[in-house]
Amino acid sequence: MNKHLTKIRHFLRLCTVGIFVTTATGATAETTVRFAHYEAYPPITFGSGEAVQGILVDSIKAIFEKVDGVSPEFHGYPWARAQKLVERGQLDAFCTVATAKRQEYAVFGKEKVWGPERVAFYSSGNPRAGEIQAIGAMEDFGKFEIVDYLGNGWGESNLKDYSVYKVDNLANVFQLVNSNRSDLHVSPYAIGKHQLNELGFDLPVVELPFLENSSRFVIGIRKDFPGAEDLVAKLDEAIRELTAENRFEQIRDEWLAK
Repeated sequence: MNKHLTKIRHFLRLCTVGIFVTTATGATAETTVRFAHYEAYPPITFGSGEAVQGILVDSIKAIFEKVDGVSPEFHGYPWARAQKLVERGQLDAFCTVATAKRQEYAVFGKEKVWGPERVAFYSSGNPRAGEIQAIGAMEDFGKFEIVDYLGNGWGESNLKDYSVYKVDNLANVFQLVNSNRSDLHVSPYAIGKHQLNELGFDLPVVELPFLENSSRFVIGIRKDFPGAEDLVAKLDEAIRELTAENRFEQIRDEWLAK
């Protein structure tokens, strides 16, 4: 009898250990979502490979903190390559504009993670500063000498009907605006402010609310990722909560203060 009871106790101990191990393993198991980012878009995203950082990276981390069972991983590449890696299934997700091409292979959320707040940067010493401050519609750009950098896709699409002088890079753009050799430059506030901090310039801006919906960055997950549609819905819910908490604005301000 004692021998039989000993066997039963031993069996129960093994069952208890098995339950504990299974529970512990299940509690820590998470699905990893591998994000592709542009490696040269400071302060939004910048840095190669797993060293990528920026406003979008921190925003996505905050989103995933509100969703159980999944965690993000971040990878920085040239933008064309980053998109191809998602399309081919070598990475899982990105946060960008939901173009028709990208929607062919990715499921996109509806909630905005980041939207470029485009403003007009100008010099307070510009003789036409008052006129620049009065810009209220797209056609008003026709009154001014605009400067932009080569390869700016948004500018090429939206400013093609106006007088635009092209230079090699954003640093040169602000050199011209600061010296009043061009009237203004239209850029996302965060990107322009980051470059101005690098240059040591402090240029005023004009808000351009009529451009508010010109581009919205939303999360896209490749269609063949397991549970992609359900995950996108959960992430959208988390984004709504963070938006109500003004968390994305806080993250942006933290980066711009660096």
